[in-house]
Amino acid sequence: AASPFAGGNRRRMGVQLDELKITEVTVDSVAAKAGLKEGDVFVKLEGKKVSDREELTGAIQAGELKKTATILRDGKEMDVVLEWPKPAANR
Repeated sequence: AASPFAGGNRRRMGVQLDELKITEVTVDSVAAKAGLKEGDVFVKLEGKKVSDREELTGAIQAGELKKTATILRDGKEMDVVLEWPKPAANR
């Protein structure tokens, strides 16, 4: 079966993850523009707790192109806004 993400419209944050912890941020990516850093840990997306990487990536693919993520940095929770460009029409 074809992947539901086929066609190149999969939303990428531009991070490498170890479960919910960021191990690397790609320059000029959605994550970099949001101010995410190596070592940040995802706690919530749109106010809903994410418990693992699969839940996080699933939540990113669904719904709006702009999402608020709550991360843990240096023991404090903070919110960042992730915003994806509109995908090009598949024609």
